[in-house]
Amino acid sequence: MFFADDPILAQRMILHPDWLDARITQVLDSQAVADARGVMSRAERDRLWGDLDDPDLLDRLIRMMERFDLAYRLGDADDSENVAIIVERLGDSRPPEVDTKWQQARRLPGVQEIGIAYQLKSRQAGIPTWFIARQHRYTMGLHWSHGALLHDRDPDSPAYALLVDDEREQPTITLSVRGSFPVTFLSVLTEAFEDILEKRYPGLIERKLVPCGCQRPPAPPCGHLFGYDELKLVATDTDDDASHKVFCPRSRQKIDARVLLDGLHGSTTSSRLDGIERALAVQSTTLNRIDAQGLATLNAMRSLLADRAQFGEHCPSLFAVEDLGRRGLLRRRTVQLRLWCEWPYGPHGPHALDGDAGIYLVKELPQWLRDYLPYLRTLIHALGAVAPIIAPALIAGGAHLNDLRWRASKPATRSWKP
Repeated sequence: MFFADDPILAQRMILHPDWLDARITQVLDSQAVADARGVMSRAERDRLWGDLDDPDLLDRLIRMMERFDLAYRLGDADDSENVAIIVERLGDSRPPEVDTKWQQARRLPGVQEIGIAYQLKSRQAGIPTWFIARQHRYTMGLHWSHGALLHDRDPDSPAYALLVDDEREQPTITLSVRGSFPVTFLSVLTEAFEDILEKRYPGLIERKLVPCGCQRPPAPPCGHLFGYDELKLVATDTDDDASHKVFCPRSRQKIDARVLLDGLHGSTTSSRLDGIERALAVQSTTLNRIDAQGLATLNAMRSLLADRAQFGEHCPSLFAVEDLGRRGLLRRRTVQLRLWCEWPYGPHGPHALDGDAGIYLVKELPQWLRDYLPYLRTLIHALGAVAPIIAPALIAGGAHLNDLRWRASKPATRSWKP
């Protein structure tokens, strides 16, 4: 057995597949894994495979199980308490605590509910269990083979999410979020879910649906679903007499399509951003100097806010950029990028990494970003975001710098962790 397309697994060849089958069976038969609702702890992995003379094999075996859609890795391979979700040991029945806690979330002060449903063309391995595993940082320990209850423990806007697979051959997977500001959590989850489908099964999504929001909690949802594409057309209608409203056939009410897409009632992020864009448009002389990529960045602010937390698994979404002036023989403009730890529960809250850790020097900035940077501070304050600004800093916050051509002045002395 040989995985030629995997740079890590390709370093070993399994000469006896029966040996691999026996090792995997040990996990599938583990009572400790079953009692933990499919979660394999580091201690249980070591108990089952601790007799192997190559410690590196422990992680490789998990990766092999992952290739067969039997398991999905969790956390950090070196120090996480739990190392994998074993899909075959997730229970088929929905834990009764799910409904109890989900109903409790409906009674939270100022709660709102939004969601999205995905109609898939066919049932495929790893859906939705791959998503359940990858979003394990939000777990409440309440998951089963066709769903999970997740909890975003953000102290400013906690939220709960319920993922449900209807178990049909052509399944519909519904993702609902309840909280005082549910759009942030929903955006993070939908981004992750759609990314998984696109990478593993391109074209699997047949249709996206959005639940009607005509009924506000604590009243139950009316149950009607609008087509996502239909809502998008109505919400973006540029006709002067466009009402941007859709009609709910069950409640006989008209609902603003922009509100359904944005996930907020009343003063929405979209309307606030529209006001900011109109104010900036007055300064046409400056905006005319921003090229098409800069304008695209401005119009993408909704997406930047929505997927901000998605980067927590790989890199910080909080950083500081400081202009160091012109340096070196070539007198190049140099900008220092410093990564911040966002963990809010420590003695000092969010803070810059210690010493030289997480510091990179940017030698060159694209012209559109130089033109756009002066406006970011205004945008951040207008949106109510909290971002440290350091003189002569340009910005600190969760913005994409995908187009920066940068190189590290030296490797970071430690890896970033929340």
